[in-house]
Amino acid sequence: MARSRSSRLLCLVLSLLLLLGMAVALPGATASAAQGVTSLEFAEHGLTAWRDGWVYVYGGKGEQYGGTRASDCAGLLYAFFTDHGIYSCYGGASSQVRHNTIWHGSLEELPRIHGLSVTMVDPYDYQYPYGHVGIYVGNGMVTDNSTYGTNMVYDSVYSRGWSEWHLFDCGLLFPVSGWYEFDGNMYHYTDYQYDVNTTVDGEIKNTTVTDKEAMINGVQYNTLEKAIEAAKDGDVVFLLNNATLNGSGKGNNEGLVTITKDITLDGNGKIITAEKVGAGEATDDGPSMINIQDGANVTVRNLTIDGAGVASGGLTSDDTKHGLNIYGDTTTVTVENVTIKNGNGYAIVANGADVTVDGLITENNGWGGINVDSKSGAANLTIEDADISESNSVKIENTSDDTPKPEDPTVEINDGSFQYVTTGDEITEPNLTISGGKFATATEGAPTGALTRDELEDC
Repeated sequence: MARSRSSRLLCLVLSLLLLLGMAVALPGATASAAQGVTSLEFAEHGLTAWRDGWVYVYGGKGEQYGGTRASDCAGLLYAFFTDHGIYSCYGGASSQVRHNTIWHGSLEELPRIHGLSVTMVDPYDYQYPYGHVGIYVGNGMVTDNSTYGTNMVYDSVYSRGWSEWHLFDCGLLFPVSGWYEFDGNMYHYTDYQYDVNTTVDGEIKNTTVTDKEAMINGVQYNTLEKAIEAAKDGDVVFLLNNATLNGSGKGNNEGLVTITKDITLDGNGKIITAEKVGAGEATDDGPSMINIQDGANVTVRNLTIDGAGVASGGLTSDDTKHGLNIYGDTTTVTVENVTIKNGNGYAIVANGADVTVDGLITENNGWGGINVDSKSGAANLTIEDADISESNSVKIENTSDDTPKPEDPTVEINDGSFQYVTTGDEITEPNLTISGGKFATATEGAPTGALTRDELEDC
């Protein structure tokens, strides 16, 4: 496997640093067998803080906070080193970079090293140019304690404005060559960087983007379905490529993929389509793209869901029903930066669930944009921002057969662009609050049950 000029230069630099005593080599075997603090442990600290739900507090340095710990972005790094009796990684992001960096570069030449520091640069602040810092945990992912209300984030290093990487000294041991354990998986390093897309000891090491569809914590899966099946609570399922879901044998209201765990599905800007879908004679008898159910707490972000069936193997495919079919009175879903289009049903169904939408575009969905229904329990829908082009933009219903019925859905719309808000026959006065957004007001051509301008203004 050819090595780039930058890789050879990094290898030379690390070798010189080792000779000068500015960095320390971590011998092969596993990190746990080594003496001293390792860059692998530094990266695992970032993952642990994310999984433990560290809270953002400005100036925090890892103090105990309500059953977890608190820090700001620089405090996340400081806490790791002070936990190990090392006090040189002090100050804010700019101070940490100035006092501890022994080599750095742009993300265009990001080394394959667990436990680098990464930064966001403010080009207008010459005194403190580094406005944010995080920990690179390998496989294109970074963890950082972001800001108030957001707290710990695990996300692509190529998103959100990260621009530089830094190799900190602080007495860290760095892998050189051999096998090393990281986050429950074994990685093979050659000349200071972990191997990718090559055979090591008879095993193919694929820890960067390949032709596989999805990844969890550096482990790649051939299909999104397999990744969802393998996911555990707290995992981020990260799409590596566009994914095509298999609809073979899927019936009415089933999901081509079903999520029942507390996970994040990060589409990474990719598109999900479907093949081999059979909806039968009636389009309302078909499966949905993604079902989320059974009390799962799920975030879906940075994704396009295209419900139009894709022909494959000489066979045509029907379109799918709903984009996101969400139900269960303990199911909670957050939708961020998602486009859903071309389904036979709704873009999103919130059946008894608690759903928050912040960045949604819907197009050409047969029944409408979002359906919120208390059929399986009192439903809640909060729309922070959405662009819903279907005439039936938000449909509010309570089709429960229970006696007494659950409470009608609660809907809050704060911003966005919509056509009509409609209600089912069983809704006499919707629990609807509108604080912003644009709505269609013409009565001619409005769908059945559409609220009038006066009714919307009263909400």
